[in-house]
Amino acid sequence: MRAGKPDSGNETRENARPLISIAMCTYNGEAYLGDQLASIVKQTQQPDELVVCDDGSTDNTLQILDKFSKEASFPVRVYRNEQRLGPTKNFQKAISLCTGGLIFLSDQDDVWMPEKVNKVLQSFMNNPDAGYVFSDSLIVDEMLRPTGYTMWQSIKFTPGQRRQFEQGKQLALLLKRNVVTGAAIAFRAGLKSIVLPIPDESIHDEWIALLASSLGMYGVLIEEPLIQYRQHPQQLIGGLRFSFVEQVKRASLTKGQSVESRLHREEVTCSKALDRLTLVGQLEKNARQLFDAKIQHLRVRQSIHKHPHYARLFAVSREFLTLRYHRCSAGWKSAARDLLL
Repeated sequence: MRAGKPDSGNETRENARPLISIAMCTYNGEAYLGDQLASIVKQTQQPDELVVCDDGSTDNTLQILDKFSKEASFPVRVYRNEQRLGPTKNFQKAISLCTGGLIFLSDQDDVWMPEKVNKVLQSFMNNPDAGYVFSDSLIVDEMLRPTGYTMWQSIKFTPGQRRQFEQGKQLALLLKRNVVTGAAIAFRAGLKSIVLPIPDESIHDEWIALLASSLGMYGVLIEEPLIQYRQHPQQLIGGLRFSFVEQVKRASLTKGQSVESRLHREEVTCSKALDRLTLVGQLEKNARQLFDAKIQHLRVRQSIHKHPHYARLFAVSREFLTLRYHRCSAGWKSAARDLLL
């Protein structure tokens, strides 16, 4: 059953547009935070509030925020966590404290294009049933110099996949892999009651997009890069491009998180999303079948990684014949990873 129109949230009396909140998370961000705050001030459409949750910074981040809050033309509310929450739970807190009808997520180290807020706002107003909007991002280096490619090019979110996304195949695409960058997403506040709390195992952008699209609160994409996504040594999740061979090498050198554990994280996220959606009771027609296939596929892949390499070929071949590698993962590339890693 398709969910009803999302609540548009609070509106201003002057022009009936939704109030705009920005939820920002910070942690020892003094090196880059000033650039991001300056880019928010330069927005052609100013936000109605900036909510910042700091995760226990020990540098000058809080001093920068205090100075900014006194000079900004819009309300700035800063909260300091007594104990470290980590990125996902810190964003959960910031989202919960927002009062606007539209919530924009912001990292501390990016730079927004001047038209970002306005263009996202117009997309929401032109698509009253949309639950979220996201754009492409320009990948830049530590000094904001363009690298020559965008986030969508980096993750290979192709024109064909974007057409599929716009044609209503969002859930199937998102279950294969997340294509929504948290730094580039905004969503309606009516989704807060559905997406919060965010499970410990999940990444906030993936979780929000997955639940919204499952309920028919579809996403709208903006082809234009509306943020400069900065690459630097402290990056938690970057946008660097790697060949398949390089991806395999990096994955095989990953410490502290095996392929099996990453597959387990995906399984838990999908299972908890299905539980949450079942509780809401408004799943799209084929959503349960898509989730069930994805969860079963992830469980099979985890079992494959429990076997020694020489014993994996039969299990991978059998799973490949179900077509779930194609429908639920990256096809032959995922199968190759299961054989090699």
